[in-house]
Amino acid sequence: GVDPICRVLAEYGMQIAPSTYYAHKQRGRISAAALAEAYAAHEVFRQFTKNRSVYGVRKMHHQMWRAGHPMGRDQVGRLMGICGISGAVR
Repeated sequence: GVDPICRVLAEYGMQIAPSTYYAHKQRGRISAAALAEAYAAHEVFRQFTKNRSVYGVRKMHHQMWRAGHPMGRDQVGRLMGICGISGAVR
């Protein structure tokens, strides 16, 4: 069980509660779709900062295609929203 392992770890100075193990186990593995979305959001943010943080959705959409990441304009807008970025406003 988990309790004896946590006791042994506590003897060596690592305080870990059994509930921590069970909470982590209950969360499960991250889905492939969520992981792919995280990588795509990171790439959108990287391209945004690479272009002086001024591109809006339309220009970011074209930039993503030029950079070899084909994705739709609405997807780029959604990922920009997740990252909390928006284009420069005059």
